[in-house]
Amino acid sequence: MGAAPQSLPHEEFMPPDRYAARQDRPEQLLLQIDSYRMTVASESRQGSSGRSQESSLWLFVEGRSLLRGGALRSVRIGFIDGAGSLPPARHDQQAQTLTLYYPLSYLQALTGLLEGPGPHFVQARFYGNGTVWADIHAGPVSVP
Repeated sequence: MGAAPQSLPHEEFMPPDRYAARQDRPEQLLLQIDSYRMTVASESRQGSSGRSQESSLWLFVEGRSLLRGGALRSVRIGFIDGAGSLPPARHDQQAQTLTLYYPLSYLQALTGLLEGPGPHFVQARFYGNGTVWADIHAGPVSVP
């Protein structure tokens, strides 16, 4: 019988693996949030079919990696309105930036989390089978 796999930092913030997709040891990114800023943007472009207008909502997070040799200093979180699947998390190692996408309906919950007691963290795990887990969490928070 083999030894139990060694747990990773912040394992306690992971929900159960309902689909048994998180089997191998992932590449983990873990950032403690130092600051964040919100950007509401609009872009208008002239194209061959006329002018197109696009709006976006982004949360930009800065912090420090909690893992030895961790290549993560910032996180870009884009909010997407409407149904459909979201793009997967992406890690740009050269820029030391993680990009995440969440439904627009998560915005209030996320800003509430960040305005509450900290510390606050961003975690991403990239598994060999293509499964990607990404979260933003607080805690542990002591309750009086």
